[in-house]
Amino acid sequence: MPPPIADLLQAIGRRRRYQRGSFLFHAGDEALGIHVVLEGRIRVRRSAPSGRTVVVHHETAGGILGEIPLFDGRRYPATAQAAEPSVCALLPRQPLLRRLEDDPSLARFFLTRLAGRLREVIGRLDSMATRSVAQRLARHLLARWRASGSTRVSLGMTQEELAEELGTVREVIVRELRLLCRAGVLTSLGHGLYEVQDGRTLRALAE
Repeated sequence: MPPPIADLLQAIGRRRRYQRGSFLFHAGDEALGIHVVLEGRIRVRRSAPSGRTVVVHHETAGGILGEIPLFDGRRYPATAQAAEPSVCALLPRQPLLRRLEDDPSLARFFLTRLAGRLREVIGRLDSMATRSVAQRLARHLLARWRASGSTRVSLGMTQEELAEELGTVREVIVRELRLLCRAGVLTSLGHGLYEVQDGRTLRALAE
């Protein structure tokens, strides 16, 4: 945990435990402050009027949520939901703003984090604009396969959640996974688990 955040947690943090699927806040809710992830993983997503949902970013331990309304005083622009059992701490807005006024270095810390978040979001938008769903799916599978250190790869989430991650809908994910299996790249083992049969082709598809 960065020292500036550790100090704030000690002074004004309010801890709360969230079960998988629980919401920290919804888009449009009054912004009570920023949330610091202490354990687990939080998904931040936006929903269009059409009902389609896209994941904006993830935060794990040490991550921060809700910086934008901290500075502009408006409502939360996105929805934050626990992707797994998590513990977060709320840093209330007014006490936090008073500390930012007293400590410019703390303000710079949050602005630097916010700038990094913006770059991450731009990167995701670039990926969605320049890569097909098949490429994005292959990149996701390749990253998880490499991290697993085995011949098997797990989606790591439901097909619906993966569709939100990749900026598409569940039906497209199902179709692309079936195509990979028919091509002999993967073998389905059930429950979101696959055996990688052709790593070379998977790497080529991810490029």
